[in-house]
Amino acid sequence: VQASPLVRRQDWDIEFRFDHLAIWGNVVVVARLSPTEASQSAFAEFAEERCRLNASFQTSFGIRASQTYTPHLSLGYFANREGAQMARPCLLEWTALFDERMQGLTLSFRSASLYGFTDMATFFKAAEPPRL
Repeated sequence: VQASPLVRRQDWDIEFRFDHLAIWGNVVVVARLSPTEASQSAFAEFAEERCRLNASFQTSFGIRASQTYTPHLSLGYFANREGAQMARPCLLEWTALFDERMQGLTLSFRSASLYGFTDMATFFKAAEPPRL
């Protein structure tokens, strides 16, 4: 992991803007993000390096990660499927409100940290090698 350009590179300079809200798997509402026009190339490189790292993990550990990368912010989790279903008709209106409030705002990233997770509440940062 530490040898991956995802971690080593400190100048990704990727900016994301709000795209739309979505409900994934009747579990979570997310704000989907898109790279700005100026960040398209850097984001494509980032996604390609992520695919390489995923392929390496599959070869080394038999862990198959998703090959698609969907930048997003998790905004909240539903208590049950019914709550998610009741929220679906509101997505267009909520997206319009977010879009209005997020005009001109971006999230900028220069570097990446890699985390693993065992469930959606238990995340851990990849161990860094000892410095000699």
